[in-house]
Amino acid sequence: MSDGNKREPPEARRWIVRTLIAVPVVMLGVLAWRPDTAWLVRAQCRLLYSSQNTYIALREWRQETVSSPDPEWFRNRLEQVARQHPDDYLIQLAWTLEESHPSEVNLRDLLPRFANRPALLAHILRYDTMRRVRIRRMEEWMLYPPGERPNPQSLTPPHPQDLAAYDQVASEGERLDPDNAYFPLMRAVGLFAARRDTEAIEAIKRASRKPRWNDYTSEEAEAHLHLLTTAFGRQPAISQFLNARAVIEPHWAGIRSLTRMARTFAFEKEKRGEQREAASLRLAMLRCASLIRAQASTDVGVLVALAVGTVAISPAAQAHSQEPPEQRARRAVQQFVATLRRQGKDADASWAQSEFSAMEEARAIIRAGTQPERWLRMPLALVRAWMVNMLLLFSLSGVMALWLVYALIARTGLRQGITSYIVLPVTLLIVGVLFSLSSWADFPAQTLSALAYMVEAEGSQPTFVIMPPPLFRTAAAFAVVFLLLMLVTAIGVVGLIRGREPSVALVDGIRRGGLPIMAVLLVLYVFSVLHTASLEAAWQHDLQALREHAGKYYARQLGKTWR
Repeated sequence: MSDGNKREPPEARRWIVRTLIAVPVVMLGVLAWRPDTAWLVRAQCRLLYSSQNTYIALREWRQETVSSPDPEWFRNRLEQVARQHPDDYLIQLAWTLEESHPSEVNLRDLLPRFANRPALLAHILRYDTMRRVRIRRMEEWMLYPPGERPNPQSLTPPHPQDLAAYDQVASEGERLDPDNAYFPLMRAVGLFAARRDTEAIEAIKRASRKPRWNDYTSEEAEAHLHLLTTAFGRQPAISQFLNARAVIEPHWAGIRSLTRMARTFAFEKEKRGEQREAASLRLAMLRCASLIRAQASTDVGVLVALAVGTVAISPAAQAHSQEPPEQRARRAVQQFVATLRRQGKDADASWAQSEFSAMEEARAIIRAGTQPERWLRMPLALVRAWMVNMLLLFSLSGVMALWLVYALIARTGLRQGITSYIVLPVTLLIVGVLFSLSSWADFPAQTLSALAYMVEAEGSQPTFVIMPPPLFRTAAAFAVVFLLLMLVTAIGVVGLIRGREPSVALVDGIRRGGLPIMAVLLVLYVFSVLHTASLEAAWQHDLQALREHAGKYYARQLGKTWR
């Protein structure tokens, strides 16, 4: 009976140790099985030895700041995916955009397969306005001082073939998407460029009667993300964020030109005494601006709408006024509303007054919503979470290395003597060197660099610390090695308190304490990954809402209503 009692404590200890090991292993297995966390664990494990995931996630930022081509492995994989999915519209759209410079993009090659998609036609018009179809007429600048007008010789008209192809796409888009003001308004750009002015003005008025505005720019970001996800698996939220910011919007320049042309024609009508026709054209342009302001998906679109609305109603005398912009805009609104009332258009005047009030609210919302301290909150939280995940993962690897080394020493005659002491700094040095050479820090360090670049591009200064990846890795390596050294010291002290020899206390302490410590670190890693996954999901949800309608998203964040 007494012998049994003596054997129970060791058996109990082994059962506790096995449980301590089994529970976190099962938790990690569940983590690796759940779709919402499995991608995160895989990505972080790959970061230990490869920088490919970092390149994929931050590629759009690198494309903007580094003028080097994509690596061959990246291009080959995208091309392979495009060939494997010939009928996947989003993949084919993204790959076609990837294949050439934005100014040379030709999406018409996709029309035979996807001709019934209004979004594809919208993308074609958007990219055409980047170079092929621009208004380029002196009438656009007639109300500006001579010193601000371009050289007439530089305003070369578009090629007639490009204009005809553009008009065909715009007409087909209007047929397929008859309630969308985008297509007739973009068609007006081409009609003005082709000097078909009467038809252009009719297209503007037709657009002003449409109930909705959709330029489909958000689909391009969705297509790029879909291509990356299909090729390389699920991407971090930062990738979605950068892909959305990388979408170019050259059509807004065309719409600004269109507005200046409309104002010039309204001024000419006013000179001829055609006051009602002039007010009608200005009002039509204002209604188009209202649609864009209310429904544009990007904050750039909203800001262009505000400028379009102001320019559209500005009288000729204010075209180059020296008044402050806000005062000039306020005066233009008062004069335009008064004009509408004189013409007996009280309902239109009331609507215009309300619209300009909504524009002022929109300007305030966009200004507040795009402040760096607001939009940086989530990405910085995610960077911190990823760093904690990686530090725990490397600490776990370091403890495992120490445990394996000392478990091996415990089975030999080296457990007593100087060897047990020499092995410790050598192992810690190897762990530190491997950590400092690992590519794990590329992701957080380069993400912070990308965020800093965007903050500086907006005229602000970053409020967070930026370090190059080598320095980042070195600092983290010192932190991990110091943590491991503290753990080993604590284990050795416990052994000495129990009266063991120093070398035996060190070897047996690490051999016996290694597994429980690994179990604790593994549990911490599991909960840390769950927290990171919840942050990723929250930010991706926010980014989806931001991509669908930036104005409404900012308004909700500020506790306001988007009109």
